[in-house]
Amino acid sequence: MVKRILLAVLVSCAAPTFAATLSVTPDYQKITNSGVVSVRVDGLNENRLGGYDFFVTWDPAIVSLTSVLFAAPGEFDGLGQWELLDLGLASVRAVFFADPEDLVASQPEGFVLADLTFAGVGSGISLVDLEISELTDAFAQPFGAEVANGAIEVVPEPSTVWLIAGGALVAANRVLRRGFRR
Repeated sequence: MVKRILLAVLVSCAAPTFAATLSVTPDYQKITNSGVVSVRVDGLNENRLGGYDFFVTWDPAIVSLTSVLFAAPGEFDGLGQWELLDLGLASVRAVFFADPEDLVASQPEGFVLADLTFAGVGSGISLVDLEISELTDAFAQPFGAEVANGAIEVVPEPSTVWLIAGGALVAANRVLRRGFRR
């Protein structure tokens, strides 16, 4: 009796294990003006993916989300929508329109869900974090997944650095000339 209770407690307290992973790829990249990161799903179970809804966050002082391009594997149609909820926060969601049996038979175990395009607005490193709101399989049953986040580093373009340096030299030259004339 004690063994059964102990086993029940251990099973109920065990951390859930997920085969699926929602990830930002590449996990790190440097950009100057803009860059694209993909959100992938890998390790889907035998019932595949019927729909998803997740939040993405970033540092709005460094990058700005400018567009989301949805991808559907194979011949499946889907409806995708993204919404900017606040500075540095967006919701990305989609559902696939296909017979569940067709999704199970034809959908791969992993594929790109969407390409997110970010524009650099400042320099530095911005984390790109995902938070799953809901993932459903082909039969509309919810399931969980692990998350692998990414980062974008915005570096100024060499031409921008030269422009700033040139402006500083002109300003310094004017200050020095005024100093010698007095």
